[in-house]
Amino acid sequence: MRKTSYIPKTYQKKKSQKRSKTSSWIVFLRILIGVGLIGGLIYALMTPLLNIQIIKLELDDDILTKEVISRAEDYLTTQNRWWYNSNNIFLAPVGELEQYLLSEFPQFQDISIQRTIYRELKIQLTPRIALFDICENTQCVSIGEDGVVMPQKLSVEAPLPLITGISFPRIGDTVLNDREMKWLQTILEIYGPIDKVGVASIAIQQRYEDSLVEVFVYTKLGYYIMLDLETDIVYQAEVLKKVLDSQITPEIAQNLEYIDLRIMNRVYYLPKQ
Repeated sequence: MRKTSYIPKTYQKKKSQKRSKTSSWIVFLRILIGVGLIGGLIYALMTPLLNIQIIKLELDDDILTKEVISRAEDYLTTQNRWWYNSNNIFLAPVGELEQYLLSEFPQFQDISIQRTIYRELKIQLTPRIALFDICENTQCVSIGEDGVVMPQKLSVEAPLPLITGISFPRIGDTVLNDREMKWLQTILEIYGPIDKVGVASIAIQQRYEDSLVEVFVYTKLGYYIMLDLETDIVYQAEVLKKVLDSQITPEIAQNLEYIDLRIMNRVYYLPKQ
């Protein structure tokens, strides 16, 4: 029976010195490549070579177009830090820029911004539709269909109806809620096209807990129509049409003081004294 040679527990096989040196070089190269990649990435993000070259925007108003682009450029510049290049096409804070432009230009209901590989920012705007004007002395603003106040939008075809009975607001404020705006918009759509009517202005007579209760609709012929929120204005408009066709001649309409539609199925009118 052969004897097995005794191997001490503390025995370790000697490693190849050449292999140890090779492993050290590999680690060093990996670290060097990693540092180079990180440095290259930082340079790529901070270098002006990737800065936004142009901001594109299409509007009919050249002055407004320049103002929006100027505000966008100024905002991006103010976001710059020594460690963060906000003008970089990949780093530009597009979401924050959209919110900033919306707050600065309430005449737009929605703003979306897209980046392109050509170092461009494309701004797409959804204008807010103006339904009414509010004026104080010679200063006027417009109210959008969602109740938000914006700079006056002059109509080429005809001036917008006026709203009276509320304090002169600041641009960007919401002065009328959705329910009120839907009611007022319905009044415009229904009573505006009726012959011998035409909506020139709407005077808010009563408001309760931030809700419209009663309004006077002033027509283009000078007389006003009394309406309240409890009245079915669609049905009452049909009743009014019948009365205008059968009882109120153009001569009478020219000399009316008011027409009262606040009682269902009734039309009361008063000639000027």
